[in-house]
Amino acid sequence: MKIPWIIEKMKENSLKMTKPRKLILALLEQKKSEFFSVEELFNIINKDEKVCDLTSVYRTLTSLEEIGVVEKSDFFGEASRYRLAENYEQHHHHHHYFKCDSCGKIEVLCGSCNVHQYENDLSRRGFSNLTHRLELSGLCPTCKK
Repeated sequence: MKIPWIIEKMKENSLKMTKPRKLILALLEQKKSEFFSVEELFNIINKDEKVCDLTSVYRTLTSLEEIGVVEKSDFFGEASRYRLAENYEQHHHHHHYFKCDSCGKIEVLCGSCNVHQYENDLSRRGFSNLTHRLELSGLCPTCKK
């Protein structure tokens, strides 16, 4: 594992570096900007030899998400997808995404989210458990051609 903060977070939370965790983290580290479904990760890490079952992949991702090492996102009503968080602070940062209708490529949208102004106003007025969802889709530059 090349990213020291991940090893530190795992130690702080008493998580051992099991073979499934090592393989999942290595894959996510290698393809940092890509999102993977549980099934995709399961198929990739079990390609050459059976390392673990699907439940173990779910548990591994859940435990890594809980400590801030993996970021979970839900896109457009599809199954959750996961990627390596760049650092602990980013894991807790709010994101919006764009998804290409043709190839399925997912891009993280940068910048501030003005919806927080609405949420703050509603909170001051007594509303609680507020969430929002912004889904942008269309064609990426490659598919547009």
